[in-house]
Amino acid sequence: MIKKLGLTALLLMTVGAKVYAQETTSVSQGTQAAAAPTYDFKNPEVILKTLKEQPEHISSALNLLHAVSEKDYAVVSRAYVRDKDYYYFISSAPETISSAVLIETKAGQYQRSLILAEDIAKFAAEALNNHPETYKDTPIEAYYQYAQKNIDAIRGVHIQNDEVAKQHQLLFTEAKDMEKFMIELFTQYIQQAEKPEVKMNEKVGEVYTYTIDEAASKKLLSLAEPMAKDNKMLTGFVNQLKKGYVGTLGFSVATGDIAMSVATVDGSEVIEFVLGMEESKLRQPDEGKVMTAEAFTKMVGTDLFQSDSE
Repeated sequence: MIKKLGLTALLLMTVGAKVYAQETTSVSQGTQAAAAPTYDFKNPEVILKTLKEQPEHISSALNLLHAVSEKDYAVVSRAYVRDKDYYYFISSAPETISSAVLIETKAGQYQRSLILAEDIAKFAAEALNNHPETYKDTPIEAYYQYAQKNIDAIRGVHIQNDEVAKQHQLLFTEAKDMEKFMIELFTQYIQQAEKPEVKMNEKVGEVYTYTIDEAASKKLLSLAEPMAKDNKMLTGFVNQLKKGYVGTLGFSVATGDIAMSVATVDGSEVIEFVLGMEESKLRQPDEGKVMTAEAFTKMVGTDLFQSDSE
């Protein structure tokens, strides 16, 4: 069994995170998002060099898939988009409610994290629709019912929950570590790899595609191991790669997007990673609508954060 996702689909994978972010944290209605930045991507080397310089707008998605049947996969996913000092993350895992957080940074360092009340309502609706018995008679259901009746009260409200600040800081740190790690890994790899296949794709333009066969997989692993040795999270990721993954690594010179899709030979484990520079316009929080978790709980009458502090 092999799961395959086309390169075009992978290169467009962060769109979902971007759209969700703009539905919930976007500029106010009637305001147009800024035009996409202009870059001159001549080849994969230029794309990687530009990403190393940490542009103001960046997007990324990482999916880890594990086969649970002949046709189905359990997916752990993390995606984010960046607008200058703000990062909007969406995370999901099997049998759990999805989550989103807006992380504010300064000079590349974590400052605070905010959860949009409207996001919780949307994820609550999804959870109740997909797993009604699991979330029946829970704070999730109670909050969803409150939000349905009091949408104006929660619109634009951001919740600052200091109890989970360390978790959000770790989320940000690990995501940026992975981003830098993959950029450097790809940079070193293409310097030693065979010449890529170059094709024109009607949706993403000219694409440089490197085939990652068993020999290339071993090369990637040999490059990755020394780069990850001082980082526990990255070491765990490299240990996963030791299972032997094959697939493709693609670069769109039209958009500056990078996409890697690799799977174990039997297709039971899949890693999908996308990185790009598509511009997103995230709305900065209204400080007058930033509430503590305690104040928000008092307003809505149900404690959504109890488990976070236990």
